[in-house]
Amino acid sequence: RPPILVTACKDGAVKLFDSRKGVCVHTLSGCDSQCFCVQFSTDGMRIAAAYENGRIIVWNIADLLAPFAEKTFTANGTILHIAWHEDNQFLSFGDETGRVYVLNIASS
Repeated sequence: RPPILVTACKDGAVKLFDSRKGVCVHTLSGCDSQCFCVQFSTDGMRIAAAYENGRIIVWNIADLLAPFAEKTFTANGTILHIAWHEDNQFLSFGDETGRVYVLNIASS
């Protein structure tokens, strides 16, 4: 698996790049709102993407040829920060209203 660089885009796309070759290997789309921040899980198998409209999408990228949206959540305002717990089971994030959320990724 090549080392991956992830970018958040104004059009809502999340792009995955092979950082050795400098080429885009996948574009993830699932929200038409601006993507403000992205964060790899500590094991590198997931990406959390946070959007202006309050949506969070957790992308499973274990198979770079077939990534998929594993979980979604919508907060009350624009997501300003996201962080994974070290065990990758929980994702915390804060929105512009001052609320802080903890999402259990392991639950269905």
